[in-house]
Order: sequence, then C-alpha cells, then structure tokens
Amino acid sequence: MRTDPMPRDQRRSLARRCFLEGEPVPEGLVSASVLRSWERSRHYGLSVGDKVLHGPIRAPDLRDARAGLQALLNIAVPELGRLHEALPHGQWMLACISDAGVVLTSIGRVKAGELSSGLRAGNRLHEPAAGTTGPGCALAERRPVIISAGEHYLDEASRFSCAAVPLFDHLGRMVGVLNASSSSDCRPIQLLDALVLSSKAIQRELVRHQTAAAYLHFHARADMLGTPLEGVLAIGPDGEIVGANDDARGALREGAADLEGLAVEALLGCSLARLLDGVGDAPRRLVLGNGLCLHARVERPRKARLALAAGRPGADRGAAEETEPAISRALRHVTHAMQRQLPVLIQGETGTGKEVFARASHAASARAQGPFVAVNCSAIPADLIEAELFGYEDGAFTGARRGGASGRFEQAHGGTVLLDEIGDMPLALQPKLLRVLQERRIARLGGGAERPIDVAVVCATHLDLEALVAQKRFREDLYYRINGVRVSLPPLRERADFPQIVAHILQREGGGFQLSDDAFAIIAAFSWPGNIRQLDTVLRFAITALECEGERGGIIEIDHLPDDFRAAARRAPGLSAPGARLTQEVSSLERGIVREALAARDGNRTHAARDLGISRATLYRKLGPAVRRPPDDPV
Repeated sequence: MRTDPMPRDQRRSLARRCFLEGEPVPEGLVSASVLRSWERSRHYGLSVGDKVLHGPIRAPDLRDARAGLQALLNIAVPELGRLHEALPHGQWMLACISDAGVVLTSIGRVKAGELSSGLRAGNRLHEPAAGTTGPGCALAERRPVIISAGEHYLDEASRFSCAAVPLFDHLGRMVGVLNASSSSDCRPIQLLDALVLSSKAIQRELVRHQTAAAYLHFHARADMLGTPLEGVLAIGPDGEIVGANDDARGALREGAADLEGLAVEALLGCSLARLLDGVGDAPRRLVLGNGLCLHARVERPRKARLALAAGRPGADRGAAEETEPAISRALRHVTHAMQRQLPVLIQGETGTGKEVFARASHAASARAQGPFVAVNCSAIPADLIEAELFGYEDGAFTGARRGGASGRFEQAHGGTVLLDEIGDMPLALQPKLLRVLQERRIARLGGGAERPIDVAVVCATHLDLEALVAQKRFREDLYYRINGVRVSLPPLRERADFPQIVAHILQREGGGFQLSDDAFAIIAAFSWPGNIRQLDTVLRFAITALECEGERGGIIEIDHLPDDFRAAARRAPGLSAPGARLTQEVSSLERGIVREALAARDGNRTHAARDLGISRATLYRKLGPAVRRPPDDPV
C-alpha cells in the first residue's frame, strides 16, 4: 500500500530535533552542506534561540567593513539594481556581502520587516555571528547554496529563504557573496542562474578595473564577446598577467589560480606589443600552442578606469563616459547634425534597428515636439511614390482624392522625415528628390505653387549605396546630398551591449521574466541573421510559451525557445564553455534540490514541480540530459 512521503518541513524538523538532542541525523533529511553548517554553528557557541539579526549597527563598523571595497561596491550596486528590476517586486531582497560576512549594501523592500532589518547594511551574517544562513554557508563552503526556513540555525531566521553565490576577484580570491532572500518558505533554484550571471559580470568588471596595459577579452565564439561568459585577462605593462576571471582560468589553465605573473607571450604565443597593434573593436583570432582557437578583442585602458581601480573619488563618471556604447555616441553626434540641418544616413543590416535609431535621434533633437514621419521607399509602388512623398492636387490622376492631399514631406514640416530603404528609390524620381533636398521647397503632383518645408532628413538603407552608384542604379549627386553624417549600425552578433539589449526586451514585456544561464548562453552564441527584430520575436515567443505553462514572471529555459531557433542553434559549431566551475556547482545543487522534491513526492513529477514553483519541463532540464520523461509519468 502506498504511503505519503514525509513533507519537507517535517523532514527538516526531524533532522533539527535529532541534531539538537545529539542523536545521529538520518541521511536524506537535510543536505550535507546544511548539516556541516549546523555543526560549525554549534562549534561557534551559538544557541538556536539567540537574537542577533536585528541588533544595533555602528556606523564606524560599517565604514571599516567597506574600506578597501569601494571598487567592488561601484560595480556590484548597479548590477544588483539591474537584477532587482527583473525580479517580482516586493518578494525579494538582494544584498552584496563581504568575505567577512558584513552586509555592504542591500536593495528591495518586502512586507516582512524582519527580513529588511536582517539585511541592513552593517549586519554580520557569517556563521560565527549568525549561524547557518545562505550567505554564511556560501562563505564557508565557497560554493552556491540554498538555505530555506528550518534549515537556518537560528530560530529567528526560520521564516526566510536564501540563495547565495560566491564572488571572486581578479586573483580568484573570494571577496564576498551575492544573496537573494525571501520571507517565504521556498527553494529558489531559479534565482541561482541569475545570481551566477551577476557574479560573473561583477568579476569580469573587477578584472577590467585593474591597473593594466591591456585587457584581453576572449571566447571560443565571437558572439560571446562582451557577455558575462567571456574570459578576461588583465595584462601589465611588462607583458605579465596581473588578473583574470574564472572563465579565463578555466579556458587557459583548467581552473588553476596561478595565471598571475605568467608572461602573456608564453601563455598565448603572442607578445603584448603584437596584441596592442591595431587595437580596436573588431575581434581577431588567436590560435594557442595547444591548438585551441579563440576569438579575442583587445582593450586599452584609460585614465578614468585606472582612477576607479585606485578607488579615487569622482572616478565613477569618468568610467561611465569611457565605457559609453558606440551607439550612444553616434546618437549624440546625429542629434547635433540634425540641429545644423545636416542630412543623416543610417546604414545597417535588416533588423538592426535603423528606424528605432532614427526615432531616438528625433526625440533627442530640438525637433522633438514636431512630427516624425517614416516612409518605406521599398513598400510603395513606383508609380505612387511621388504622390506619397510630395502630395498631389485635385484631379492629378484617376482616383485622386477630391481636393488633393499633402505628402509626407509636408506632414513632417517642423519635424523629421525618415526615408527608409532609400536605396530602393526609383531612379526616375531621384532628381526631384535631390531638388527638394537642395531647395527645401516642394510642388505637389499635378501643378500648384511651391511650398517651403522645414524638415530634418534622415535616410536609411541596408544596401551598399556606393556600389549602387558605381552600377548607375543610384545618382551620385543624390548620394553625396544625403551622406552628411553617416552612421553604421553593427549587426546584433557584433554588439558589445548584447546582454543589455536582451534585458531591455524582457523588461519591456513586463512580468519580471529572466533567462536561465543555459538559455542565455545559446542566445548569446547565435549569429542572429535577423538581428534585433529576430531576437525580439524569439524572446516574445519564449515568454508566451512560459505563460502557457501558467508561469508569470518565471525563468525562460531552453525548452521555451522556438523549435526552429533551437534547431538552428544546434547546427552551429559546438562549444565547451570555459570556466564552468561555478555553473557546474549550481547545476549539481539544483539536481539535488529537484531529487529531494521528487523523493518527498514519491516520484510524482507534477507535484514536485509545483512544490518548487517550476514547470515540469524545467524540472526535467534541472535533472540533466540523462533523465527522460517516462510514458507513465504520474500526474
């Protein structure tokens, strides 16, 4: 006869009672890491009834704890802000905690005031002070952990749940943890992926803020450059390595922490002088002595970054200006050009966001209060495009509207007109367009007086206009007239701000959706022939698939991505992700939690997934590729 398994809270209570009474704790009631943390907490002389989480905090102690950690805080605070924006509001608090267990900063508000008090800046949460907690256990075990409810050592913390991930610096030393806490009894396994990505992003920036002659960004895939998953080396003026992130260590030295002091030429077969030759954004290929082929980009630091590394006041603004994306700089230049009545030409592949860039330029210009009128020159029949652009008089042609109609140039008076796909403009119409751009006056089709127009003109195309000029398919004088300030939008596969683009799309959809580590890795590695438009479609499809499972604001897994996209991604060359130690630890922890939930539900996958707050598809993924869905899966 089938009997119901012991619920999770009862298993924890039994384990806790056995532990406190000095009896052996039966195997499987709590994880080995929790049991080790309980043992350490008792060794530190703590009692479960101690009240330590809400005591007074002295400002000098907090100042002392933050001393020497300003660079970490400068990087961690905005990263925490970005992560918090992606989480359901009012449910989670995030904190950055030092290696001494001191809460350096926290973000978020929850209904339970005790949690906010426990995560106040200045509180000590390492095991000697607070016993078993998420951050305390992560600091002691040096690995990701989840501690929920009764797994905490202190009774006053038993209503909270925590997920914590270690933070490592440029030398591979643990400098603290990132922590996410909730006031509910849950197993937040899906937050681990997001915390790991954030910890990688922070370590990447810690490496980039060392005093160095150059930073080498690399990955086996060119598309992964600029993401938190890339390897980064800091190279000193003498050509020796002065810092590296875990992904670089994993790729180059199989996870060893002794890269510092090695000559970059001995390691990569390439001198510092050669690396710095022709520094720019374009990736280059490096072939190591062991045959490993890497795509690499070399970055030369500037004074603002060196100032931030030294922790000097006022360095933040300079570093922000230095790392300003090329797109933002181009936007500023175009805005000034429009104010001086210079035409703007935007070039880029289909889907790179040419119209979005044009609208942003208009909104940032002095013409922002005027109209923005977009015309797709390739979508209008050749015999109608003249009337569409310049308007027509009454009776100009059969079917013309009585009284005539204004054209797009008239409609844009006082604002901006975008001539999208200008390369498809009929050759016969190009002389009239040239005259309008020169004279700033139009005459409607069918006669009538000329009318002055006041418009900023922005043209966009995915075609090579210079090649069209050479082929006599585009007028040379018109090309020079529209080519005042030229902006080339890079394809998505070359965008250094790819993670920010993904985050923007997810935030725009609302609901606090996130990508799992695995899903992000596949998306970041894809070549995106359809660029941002294709990425937008894939992410919105994944959100819809997730919502169909009844999950709102959940984690997007690989299974939620469109089938054709996953098939195309699988056809791409394989990659063994470097520096995967932390990710492997997370996967191992997640598998243990899922198996624990399955055991509690006697193998019922539907109930186990419901207990964990995930879909059954996600549960199977967390268990690993060896697990297959049985035909008689109980529901």
